[in-house]
Amino acid sequence: MLLWDRSGNIARKRAPYAPATGRIGIPTSPPNIVHMPVIVAKKLGLYKKAGLDVDIVSLGDGVKV
Repeated sequence: MLLWDRSGNIARKRAPYAPATGRIGIPTSPPNIVHMPVIVAKKLGLYKKAGLDVDIVSLGDGVKV
């Protein structure tokens, strides 16, 4: 795995770190086809592979969004 420092230079591999956590909000309920890449990426483990611990949450629909 390559890491970059803040100036954009390739940094040396560092000690393991805790994965970054976050949420991805989907603005409809139920999700439709345009949201599938986010869901499929989670199911394939692509976020974990990139060092991210992501939760997908439904934001509801209509005025609630």
